[in-house]
Amino acid sequence: MIRQGCTVVRYLATHLQGCMVELLARFRDNEAADNRLAQVQNVEPEDVALAAGDADSTKVEGIRDYLARQSVVRAHVVGDVPIVRVNDAAILAHLNTHPIIRLALDASGLGTPQGPAELDGGTIRLKGEAGRMITQAVSRAVYEGDARPGGLRYFSRLDDTQECWALFDRVTVEFENQQQLTSEDPDHRAATTRAAETLTVELPREWTDPPEASR
Repeated sequence: MIRQGCTVVRYLATHLQGCMVELLARFRDNEAADNRLAQVQNVEPEDVALAAGDADSTKVEGIRDYLARQSVVRAHVVGDVPIVRVNDAAILAHLNTHPIIRLALDASGLGTPQGPAELDGGTIRLKGEAGRMITQAVSRAVYEGDARPGGLRYFSRLDDTQECWALFDRVTVEFENQQQLTSEDPDHRAATTRAAETLTVELPREWTDPPEASR
């Protein structure tokens, strides 16, 4: 759950794999940081290799601790609440003319005087500061619209087979069946390992080894 200005937004996914893709993304390799480390001079090769090994081990331990703190819960939207599918081309074309979104697109630096930036399937999924500026503008425009929808549905930028939800604070959501995320649950294991494979994130052995081998 994240606060955007005065709006509270709950982020969910249709399937657990979608949740795990979004959660594990923070553990992806950082190419920029790796490049900076590679430029360090006056370091013995053995020391560099040792440091890399320590970093990998520390990262896996960090993932283990992080997963151990996660819970899985099923959410239900109460009532017949309209949800906007922001990957729909017609909806994107309509939102493209909204003043709030036009300001974000113009400020993004993506367009030129001859070809202004447009809200389409590409810009709605941009990463970085420009992408964040645009998606926040879309969320605000939809939230303040006359139709007063309950939130947004969209495909994850990290895995377009997974559908995610951003539900506004005016929607009532009921939660049930809360349980600890664990590698011993077949559904939890499958969702987590598939998400890690998509992101090329290394998981602790208890998530990847056969269940009987990790006991």
